[in-house]
Amino acid sequence: ANLRDLAAFKDVMRAFINKAFFEPASYLSSLFDKLSTQFSVSTKNLNRYLQKDILALYDGAYVADDELSARTHAFVTFTYEDRPFTLSGTDCLEIIRDFEDIIIPDQNLLKGQTANGKSIIQGKVKVIPVDYSDFNRVNAEIEKMEPGDILVAETTAPELMLACKKAAAIVTDLGGLLSHAAIVSRELGIPCIVNTKHASRVLKDGDIVEIDTTRGVVRRIELIKNTLK
Repeated sequence: ANLRDLAAFKDVMRAFINKAFFEPASYLSSLFDKLSTQFSVSTKNLNRYLQKDILALYDGAYVADDELSARTHAFVTFTYEDRPFTLSGTDCLEIIRDFEDIIIPDQNLLKGQTANGKSIIQGKVKVIPVDYSDFNRVNAEIEKMEPGDILVAETTAPELMLACKKAAAIVTDLGGLLSHAAIVSRELGIPCIVNTKHASRVLKDGDIVEIDTTRGVVRRIELIKNTLK
């Protein structure tokens, strides 16, 4: 009962976060539209502004074009000895690489944690990107999914519920026994392996995999053919 209450609370909070930040008509989107009109800065560029940069607009200070161009490539913000820093462009790539996971491209065996089920099944992979900035893309990928496919995602959320209901099994990069994927898989009665680290980046649409929830293992047994689209 506690898990169900927690899952319901997470769904409510996720819906609020989507409404506030990610949906096309979100509060943040409306705010950026107004700021864009008021200060003649495109909403695209406002997405590269930091909070302090937006506040500085009211003092007539704009982020320089060369800095915006660098931030388009990459940028990170961090605090060191209580001082905030921002690095952009190639200067921050080394920092970003330090946080990237190393993925072996030909990796065919993934280990994770069994969240539900004690069985071995095979099926075709469907990778769903969890892109909260583009719900149209998410929905389009869910439409491509066929009943009985193996849902593979970085993590699941209420937005992927239709995909979960289509799935014969769920595999995620992240999560634990209290994650959305774990709770949903138990409700739907389907196998689930979480915390594989790299499944959504190693596996491709159409790959045939074996899900072994007795050992918490995902094994790719057939690569997608290059002729498939």
